[in-house]
Amino acid sequence: MSPTRLLRDTLALAHQHGRWVLGLGLTVALIRLGSAGFLLLPDPSLAVGLSVVTNLGAQVGLSIYLMQRVATALRAPGQAQPGLAAVLGMVVPRSLLMVLTFALSALVVGTGLSLLLIPGLYLGLSTSLAPAIVAVEGRGPLAALRLSYELVKGYRLRLLGTLLPLGGSVLLAVLVLSNLLDWVISSLPSPIPVAFGIAVTTTTVSAVFVYELGLVLAYQRLLERQPARRRPRQ
Repeated sequence: MSPTRLLRDTLALAHQHGRWVLGLGLTVALIRLGSAGFLLLPDPSLAVGLSVVTNLGAQVGLSIYLMQRVATALRAPGQAQPGLAAVLGMVVPRSLLMVLTFALSALVVGTGLSLLLIPGLYLGLSTSLAPAIVAVEGRGPLAALRLSYELVKGYRLRLLGTLLPLGGSVLLAVLVLSNLLDWVISSLPSPIPVAFGIAVTTTTVSAVFVYELGLVLAYQRLLERQPARRRPRQ
């Protein structure tokens, strides 16, 4: 599992599911735009709370849906996708698990970083597949972190070679496009900034989705290398 091949296959996977990546990215952008309406509420705390929950729920829920959809396509090409009721029944409980997993991962990695950069990087790579495991298998935070740690043994540097450019592209998109958006807002008349803001959010969220596709693909490839007794039940 070379970093170059995994990166190339991730980009090919993103191209294959490009309409879903961009479509879900646009959906998140429109939800963020609509959530600005909460700011009209008389209670500022309630307005901010509803906005955060709505945006976080949209991002996490659609990420889980996309990762699950792609994993199904990898494991069983041509299999029919589930209906809306089944999707909601899968996404809603896993969204809570995902938030808890993010919080626990941040605690673990943050503890490592408080020591030195190397321990933090080691723990970050060790737990990097946990979001894909939660989304695809529906495992709890501790089980997902444990399985991630087991799967990446011996592959941490190769995984770093894939995730670093994917994560770097997300960071680059955020930095460049956010600065450009600031200029557009201050220099151009409405509604150009609104349209440009939607485009910026769609692009950055889509970059995050591509990163997550890399996690799913790495998880699937590493899972296939494990003894059958370690594989999650399908």
